[in-house]
Amino acid sequence: MKNLAELSPESQEDVDTKLVKKRETYSSTGFENSSVVFLSPSNFEEIADSSEFKAKFDVISLSVSHCQKLSHSIVRNCLKPESHIFAETPQFITDLNKDQLASTVKVIKQLAKDSQLSEIEDASLNGLLVFTN
Repeated sequence: MKNLAELSPESQEDVDTKLVKKRETYSSTGFENSSVVFLSPSNFEEIADSSEFKAKFDVISLSVSHCQKLSHSIVRNCLKPESHIFAETPQFITDLNKDQLASTVKVIKQLAKDSQLSEIEDASLNGLLVFTN
């Protein structure tokens, strides 16, 4: 293996090692008459059985590690009619192979189906499944 000094000048090329600093601008969107409620998964049993949360939510978002909650009573009891569930897939977990990813997505879809949820297919979403009740 040759080091850089041993290469002929015509085989050497300049490589720009400067990092490109890029400033991105984000803006938020306001929603009137809306609120966001973050709930601890450890409280799902209490929440699902609470009259305070009965048919309270328009949307429930579940991380990939909590998608097993699709079959939980919180989905049946706490969602308003015609509401949505966003379920994160493990698409961006780098140590999964394609078969593991496909298998996990299949399980998530089956859990939703077992909970009488319908999938809304949207090819523009990466790493996210959407279901409605």
